[in-house]
Amino acid sequence: MKALCLCLVLLTTTAYAANIVGQATIIDGDTLEIHGTRIRLWDIDAPESSQLCRGDDSLPHRCGAKAANELDAFIAARPVSFEAVGRDVYGRTVATCSIGETTWPNG
Repeated sequence: MKALCLCLVLLTTTAYAANIVGQATIIDGDTLEIHGTRIRLWDIDAPESSQLCRGDDSLPHRCGAKAANELDAFIAARPVSFEAVGRDVYGRTVATCSIGETTWPNG
């Protein structure tokens, strides 16, 4: 049984090992799309694009749009490289990302 589990883990890891490189479109602060594939940034949890948050003054502000805009500004239309690490519950590829020498998360 342990051997079967190990084989399944190795096969799953291999299936997600592909790199995806190209121009990314921002979906929200933790999700991008490239070549028709939705990619969730590994270990990042940002508000949804339409999400509102309340600041210290209790007034709502568009934190989701701000997160998406910040990611868009960071990428600045540069090619992005994604290294898949798995899939999330929605079937999206979960990946670490690189732009030039900068890798995130942990970059």
